[in-house]
Amino acid sequence: MPFDANLVLVDGSVDLIPTTDTAPTSTTRDATTGAAVIDLGTTVRPRGGSEGAIHLTATLILPSAPTTYADTLTVTVEQSDDAGNAAAAWETIGAFPVLYALTRLLSITVTTAFVAADIAETLTGGTTGDTGVIRWMHPDLYTIGNTANMIVAMVGADDLFDDVDEAVSSGGTGVGTMNGAGVVEAKPRLSGPNTFTRGFSVTKRYVRGNLTVSTGGNFGAVQMLLSPYPFRRI
Repeated sequence: MPFDANLVLVDGSVDLIPTTDTAPTSTTRDATTGAAVIDLGTTVRPRGGSEGAIHLTATLILPSAPTTYADTLTVTVEQSDDAGNAAAAWETIGAFPVLYALTRLLSITVTTAFVAADIAETLTGGTTGDTGVIRWMHPDLYTIGNTANMIVAMVGADDLFDDVDEAVSSGGTGVGTMNGAGVVEAKPRLSGPNTFTRGFSVTKRYVRGNLTVSTGGNFGAVQMLLSPYPFRRI
C-alpha cells in the first residue's frame, strides 16, 4: 500500500456504522471495527514546544456516500501515554470538520430576518413540506430583502428542496423565499468518494482515531491512515 502498513488507524475492513464506531483501546487490531491504537515507540517526548514532537498527517478516506439522511460523522485524532489505554488518558490533538450527510445549498431571499439562533433549527418548505436542519447561513440572511446562501442537511429521502420558488421558514425566527438550490461543495460534502487530511503534532506515545456516527446508516469501508509525508503519496 502507498502508506506505511504499521500506521493504519482504521483499515477499512469493516463498514462504519453506529455499532462499529467504537474507539480502539489496544494495539491489537479489533476485528469488529478494523481499528487499532498505534504505538509510535517513544516513551519520553517533551511538552510545550516543538522539541521532540512528531508532526504527522491523518488521511481519512470515505469510499462511498452514506446511506441515511440527518446523519453526521465526527472524527478526531487522540494521543495518550497510558499503556493501558484508560479512557481518561486520551486527549484530542486533531479534528476533522464534522461531515454532514446529504446536504443542500439553498439561495434564499429574506422576508423575515433570520438570526444566529436559527442555526440547528429545522427549515420547512411551505409548498412541499420538505424539512432540513440549518447547518450554516451567510450573515446577509440577517437582513430583510437580502439574498444569500444557506446550507441545509436534509432530514429524509423525500426532502428534496427542489421547488426553487417556495417559501421556507425556520423553526425559530427566519422566513424567506427560495430562488435556487444546488449541491454543497464545502463544509465538506459527502456525496461520493472523498479524501480529507488533517495535520497535527504528537507529543505522546500512543495515537488512535475516534470516529463517531451520529444516528444510523452506513458510511462504508472507511480508512484512516497516518503519514509523515502524505502529499507525496496522494
